[in-house]
Amino acid sequence: MSKLLKGLSEDFDARMTLRRKMLAHLDIHLSEAATVANRDDVRATLVGCSCCTSCDDCQLWLLWRRPSTPDPCIAADAFLRLQAAAEAETRVHRRAG
Repeated sequence: MSKLLKGLSEDFDARMTLRRKMLAHLDIHLSEAATVANRDDVRATLVGCSCCTSCDDCQLWLLWRRPSTPDPCIAADAFLRLQAAAEAETRVHRRAG
C-alpha cells in the first residue's frame, strides 16, 4: 500500500474509533431493527466523523466525560437523535421485561 493510502486509511480508522467512543459515551446501543430505522442518522454520524475537522475537540470531550456532544460536532443532531432512539428502545425493553 502506498504511503498516501496507508495514511488515509489510518486517519479514517482513527476517526471511526473516535465515533465508536462517542457512541459508547452517549450510551447509544441500538438493536439491528433500531439501527435500520435510524439509518439516516447512523449515516450522518459516519459522514460527519469522516470529514470532521475538530477531532482534537472530540478527544478532549471524551477525556473530560462531557455530556451531550462536542460543540463543533457537525453530526451532533444525528448523535442526539440516536441517543434518544436508544433511550426509547431501552424504556420499551424495560417495560416488556
